[in-house]
Amino acid sequence: MGDPRQAALDMVQRDEIDIFTIWLRYFAYGGDADELDFEAGIYGLLGLDEYDALILSWVVEELSAQ
Repeated sequence: MGDPRQAALDMVQRDEIDIFTIWLRYFAYGGDADELDFEAGIYGLLGLDEYDALILSWVVEELSAQ
């Protein structure tokens, strides 16, 4: 998988899912960014560290398989 932020943003733009739902799953997997910082990270306004990007990639993979 490429950049999980872009994959998540693509899903949001195609109205497959909303950012809040992605954030909830990210948070459930152990991500620690609050909802606002997470959304800023998805849109590229803030960076995601390696750990958060890994968690987001798990979430995107799970959501893509549904």
